[in-house]
Amino acid sequence: VATARTLLIKVPGLILAVSSGMALGHEGPMVHVAVCWAQLLSRFSQQYQHEGKRRELFSAAVAAGVSVAFGTPVGGVLFSL
Repeated sequence: VATARTLLIKVPGLILAVSSGMALGHEGPMVHVAVCWAQLLSRFSQQYQHEGKRRELFSAAVAAGVSVAFGTPVGGVLFSL
């Protein structure tokens, strides 16, 4: 579910949905986009080939997505704990 294809489809859809002013929840797709980026970028580093490290990276990506979606950096960090 967190692939480059998903990222390429979800980013333009999210941009169009948010910029059109539609009454859609953009929080979920923002978190999903953050996790897709983390999955894509983790392939380039040997450090994240271990499952435990990859989960830590995904947790940080979810925290970043939540903090961007709601505009609360501390809330994103607390959500990831």
